[in-house]
Amino acid sequence: MLERQKRQRGGSKRFRLQLSEEEEQKRVFMKKEKRRLQEKFRRQRKIQENQRILQERYKTGSKDGTLPGGSVKSKCGRCGMFGHMKTNKSCPVYVHEEEEENKEKEKKKD
Repeated sequence: MLERQKRQRGGSKRFRLQLSEEEEQKRVFMKKEKRRLQEKFRRQRKIQENQRILQERYKTGSKDGTLPGGSVKSKCGRCGMFGHMKTNKSCPVYVHEEEEENKEKEKKKD
């Protein structure tokens, strides 16, 4: 470590190119980890935004995803809105069971 610090202080530009294999692997791993976390947070923000939009539609009485006079007690497992369940076709995120099974099979293959 001291030799490395000495090289940095000396201003050697070659030092940057002389990373050990372990340091290079660590750098690549950290880069991938950062990207993975960014994608995770991006997906979470997208889900929250979609839920917020759907809740606004529900409050304003829009017919997207709500059943007029439906049971307010039931909450959808897919979109999080009240008034229908995830198997109901009025859900804006509704996917037929066969399509869902195909998607799950594709995920397992990856």
